[in-house]
Order: sequence, then C-alpha cells, then structure tokens
Amino acid sequence: MQREHLPIICMLAVVILSFSCNRFVSMPREISQAEAVIDYYPDSAYNILLQAKGIEEGFGSQRVEMRYRLLMTQAQNSLSLEMPSDSSFKEVVKYYDKHGSPNDRMQAYYLLGSIYRDMQEAPIALAYYRDAISCADTTAQNCNYTTLSKIYGQMAFICYDQYLTEEGIDALKKASYYALKDSDTFNYIKSLELTVNPYYSQGDTAQVLRITERCHDLYMKNGMPQAAAGVYAQAIQIYVERKQYETADSLIRIFENESGLFDAEGNIGEGRDDYFFIKGQYLLGTNAINDAERCFRKLLSADKKVLAYYGLLQVFLNKEEIDSIAKYSALREKSLGKMLEEEQAQAILQSKALYNYNRWQRVADQEKTAAKNAKIIIVCIILGIILLTTIAVIWYRRNSKKKKRYWANLQKEYALSLQTLKKMEAELETIESVNDRRLSELHAKKQEEIALLTQKISKYESDFARLKANELDAALMNSDILEELKKKAVPKPGAQMHATIVSASERKELLEQIKLCLPTFYAFLIGNHNLTPQEFDVCILTRLNFSNKEIATLLGTGTQNIPNAKKRANKKLFNEDTALSLQKNLLHKIS
Repeated sequence: MQREHLPIICMLAVVILSFSCNRFVSMPREISQAEAVIDYYPDSAYNILLQAKGIEEGFGSQRVEMRYRLLMTQAQNSLSLEMPSDSSFKEVVKYYDKHGSPNDRMQAYYLLGSIYRDMQEAPIALAYYRDAISCADTTAQNCNYTTLSKIYGQMAFICYDQYLTEEGIDALKKASYYALKDSDTFNYIKSLELTVNPYYSQGDTAQVLRITERCHDLYMKNGMPQAAAGVYAQAIQIYVERKQYETADSLIRIFENESGLFDAEGNIGEGRDDYFFIKGQYLLGTNAINDAERCFRKLLSADKKVLAYYGLLQVFLNKEEIDSIAKYSALREKSLGKMLEEEQAQAILQSKALYNYNRWQRVADQEKTAAKNAKIIIVCIILGIILLTTIAVIWYRRNSKKKKRYWANLQKEYALSLQTLKKMEAELETIESVNDRRLSELHAKKQEEIALLTQKISKYESDFARLKANELDAALMNSDILEELKKKAVPKPGAQMHATIVSASERKELLEQIKLCLPTFYAFLIGNHNLTPQEFDVCILTRLNFSNKEIATLLGTGTQNIPNAKKRANKKLFNEDTALSLQKNLLHKIS
C-alpha cells in the first residue's frame, strides 16, 4: 500500500465508522420484548413500553429512540388509542427513510397514514398507505405480510367511505392474498367475505352468492363453523328480494342458530342490527306481520330510524291502519331529511378533506422539489470534492514522481562527481610523482578541475543537508540502488543460496547514498568496530525496511540466520538481547 493513500483511507474509515457506529448500539431488552409480541399481543407490548417509558433517552441513541416511538405508535394504532401528531411522527418516518429496512419504512408510512385516517384526512391517509405499500419488498423472505395485509384492509374501508367501490374491492382482494401469504387463514377468508357488501351495492348479486358459498366452505374446511354460519346475512337479503322464501328460511335458521352472533333473547351483536330489517322483510313476505313489527322496532332501539320507520310503514300498510300509516310516513320523511343533511355534511367534510389533500399535495410537491434541488446541490458538492481530491492526488503523485526523479538524478550526479573526483585526485598524484616541468600546466589544470568538482560536491551535500529527515529518508528509499536491491530481494523459483547477490559496486553505491541521506546513521555504524560484516549489512538492510527473507536472499544465507545476526547486533549496539527491537532502535535511537 502506498503511503500517499493512507490519509484518504483513514478519512474514509472515519466517515464509515461515524455513520455505522449508531447501528451497533444494543437495543434495550424491553424494546426487544415488545417488538416480539406486538403483532399478536399489542396490549402486552403497550404495557411493556409504558413501563419502559424514558428508557430510550437513557441509551442516548437515535436508533433506540426511534424504535421505541415506532413500536409505541404501532401499539396505540392496534388498540385504537390516541396516536402522536402527524408532525411529531414525521420525524420517525424521516429517520426510517434513511436508516430503516423495507419493513421498517412500510410500518412507518402505514402508521403515518393511520394518523391521518384518525384526523379524517382520508385522501392524505390513502396517499401514505400507497407510500407504505411501495416500501414493501415482497421478494424478500422476511417481508412483513401481516402489516401489508392490514394496509390494504385499511385502504378498503377508506375507499368505501369515499365511494371508491372498485378500488375498495381490489384492496380487500390484496389484503386477502397477503393474509394467505402470512398463513393467516382467518383474515384470508374474512377479507374475501368483506367484498360481499360492495358487490351487493354494485348490484352484482351473482358474485355475492358465489363469494358467500366460497367463504362458507373455506371456514368449514378450516374448522370455523360459527364463522361459516355468519356469512349468510347478505345472501338472505338477496333471496328475500327474489321472494325465494324457502331458501331464505333455511339460511336464516343456520345464521341465527349456528353463528354464535345472537344472545338468548334473539338480539344480535352491535353493528349487525341491519339484519333485523332483512328478517322483517322476510316475515312480511311470509305474512308474519306481528313478528315483522317486532323486528322493525328492534331497529328503533338500535337507532336505525330510517330502516325502522320504512319497515313499520310497510307493516301498517299491510294492516291498513291509516293513523299509523300517516305517522310513520311522516317520521320516515323526517328521518330521510335528517339522513340527507348528514350526507351533505359528510360530503362537505370530504370536500374539505380533498381540499386539504390538494393543498398538502402542493406542499409535498414543493418539498419534493426542494429535496430534489438539495440532492442536486449535494451531488454537485460531492462531485466537486471528488474532482478536487482527484486533482490533488494526481498533483501529489506527479509532484512525488518529479521529486523522485530530481533526487535520483541529484544522487547520480553526486555519486558520479565523487568517482570523478577520486579519479582526478589519482591522476594528480601521478602527475606530481613525475618530475617534469612540461606537466606543470596539466597539473594546474587538474587542480582547477578538482577545485570546481569539490565545490560542486559541496553544493550537492549542502542541498541534501537542507532536507528534513523524512525527505532524506524518502530520497533514499526512492533511489535507484534501493529499487535495484528490492528487485534482487525477490528470490527466483528454484534458485540456490550460495553467496551474496549484492555486488561490491552496489554495496559501495548503497553506502554512499546512506552517507548522503542518513549521515548520523552512517557515522554510527562505521564508527562501531564490534560488528561483523554480516551484522553490519543486516543492520543496513533492516534500517531500509527489508524483511528477514529479503535480507537472506540478498546476503545469500539461510533465513534462520538473520534473526540471530539481528540479535547479536542489537546486543552490541543497544545492549538489548533480542532481535525484535533492532529496527525500532535503528530508527529512533540514532539521532
């Protein structure tokens, strides 16, 4: 790994760690317990979270805090409790948008949609439910089909309230499909059963009867006979309307006797009171007028006045009681008028909700545009940083290569000047040994050349002396002689070790480079006469970062001999009886 890459790698490591460290904060035991039971026992999860309230603050982790808030809101939604405000919960959604799994993001958007559902903002709720569905990864093995099925179920009810019958039917079919994927047999069948009413409102009675029988068979097949008997209410109404009273009678018996929906006095559970209007119509059709009247009066106590007055009007039309006909006709008209007012009020609320949705959509579009622009700016900044970093790296590398070439050339010129100087000095001695006046001019010329060369060498040494320690070290490590030795230090396959592969001229050139770049180190080793030649060379190569194997290759000896030589040298130089600290001592104890 090149040294110039280390700062960049370190910087990236710091960035990665800063982003990832929050992920490894352990989740408190209470939160893990609540998460394990929340889908099937939301009341237990809610109690656990209540008892652990404030624990997320103690951990000081955003990850823990957001998980707590997500689970608490999920429990509140399941138990029909008051949930947090939309603005508050958007913080949770924003967090999981960046840090959550597909299941986390789906759950967050689903709960935000449910908050808007409770605020009577149906269009906004639907928009967030659709966002939740888009977050689901249905190809993943751990996809949360339970939540996905619930989302479609909630969408269906909102669609029916908004008179989007087809969309509601489609949502229920998908709720049924994902309940089956989740192995939730009851909700798989129940979601199918819930499509009966919207199909009836469309006038598709054939589809109603077909789905009713299918659900009955599925309930029976899966060991739920009461649920099977409870599917027949809408079918009974269809057979009564067709005046097929015999078939209606058989279904009424099954529905009332086997569904478990009626108490001992024949009253049905709250929310199913409309059945008494169907039963009253059947009794009118079979001339059981007084029984029909009792059924319609049960609707009055259930506050279903429009149906009750309409049924009672039919009863008294059959009885031909003029006063009662007039009374219930007037009451029916009045209740219809009130119902119309309520529907108008509901229509106004829906219009307001739609207006709020359009306004919200505009704001959302503006936020998306702002977010998009922010992303563009961030991308431009990142690209700018990458570009500047790339330019800096290229400049640094080019500058490093340029410096390397400069110092290499300077070292070559220095070495060549030294050789030339020695040659000239030898020639001068020869001239001086000859007593010939004719050589006096040559003698003076040689002296002049030697003076100039000596001056040139002094300049080289002065240039090197001005370098900092790390620059001198880099100049040495990038020298040609070091490059050559590094190549030779790689053993050739099958080569036998007989003798050193470093030539005398290479050894001499290496020592000259060390003398120039590491004068203190050079003087220290040269001045120590206790070292053997092998120990001397081992110290040199160790200081230059060669490994034991590389040193053994260069010196033509066995790898096991190098640690011993290091140990002896370390003892002689630094009085430490170990090979391990030799390189550190050579680097730091010689100033």
